[in-house]
Amino acid sequence: MAIELVTGRAGTAHITSDQLGAGYASLAGPGQYRGSTGSQMQAALADSNTVRISDGEAWFNGRHVTIPYGTYEDVAIDSGAQGKNRIDLVVIRYERNASTGVEAASLIAIKGTPSSGAPTQPAYNAGTVMDGSIAVDMPLCSVYISGIAPSAPTMIPPVLETISGLQSGVAEDGLAIESLQGDVASIKADTGWLYLVGSADDLSGNYARWRARGGAVFIQAMLRRDLDLASNGSRTIGTIPEGYRPDANVETAAYLGASNGFPGTIWVTAGGDVVIGNSSSGKVAGSLYATLEYPLG
Repeated sequence: MAIELVTGRAGTAHITSDQLGAGYASLAGPGQYRGSTGSQMQAALADSNTVRISDGEAWFNGRHVTIPYGTYEDVAIDSGAQGKNRIDLVVIRYERNASTGVEAASLIAIKGTPSSGAPTQPAYNAGTVMDGSIAVDMPLCSVYISGIAPSAPTMIPPVLETISGLQSGVAEDGLAIESLQGDVASIKADTGWLYLVGSADDLSGNYARWRARGGAVFIQAMLRRDLDLASNGSRTIGTIPEGYRPDANVETAAYLGASNGFPGTIWVTAGGDVVIGNSSSGKVAGSLYATLEYPLG
């Protein structure tokens, strides 16, 4: 197909969502992010069966999704069960009708599988809108449900820094800015700590979290309950969003067990999965302590 002026009058309808999406992705990035305006689609529990998503913007493989300012959307989740643990996901689901080409976005709750031990995050529609997939999910938050008590939602995608915010941040560091082109436009802002498991107010100290800062991604895991890893077993504890994943698998040693210090491993795949593994010859039901760092980009 010949070169085309997208943002220009052609005398007939000619602009497609794929063209706009590709243009937005070239500016915001091809991954999945929350916008910095409004309430940033922050999630909270309205009650034990309702996750409330506040107003804000999402950038989703170049697609722009919004909840209008001053409004919110409620997403229903199922009740928990005594003696069982579960992780549910709330996702923004992109769908395209294969016959008509009509596209839509909605908020969906994906129920995890109840477990008497450590629950795992449920599967979702991975992939990207940019490759023509007709159903793609953007994980927005996870909810850990212990028994019948859900914890506060854990946000997953980072907040996308604005160009003016990047300019201000670099200026505060004493760097001269002559243009927003080149390296400055590619700088990723500090995401702050974002949680794969648990949260900052989890008083038991049970959490796994990540942070992008200064051109690197940092992961910290302190899992103090329900580890339940068989000999040479492994378990995925969460996913790093697109745009913050390593180019290839990265791994390091981890400390397993309450006192014996079994050998273990934590690694991040190129697909973003954060995985913990038990390298010992015995089952580990105690704790895991690990840190991991890799360069960004």
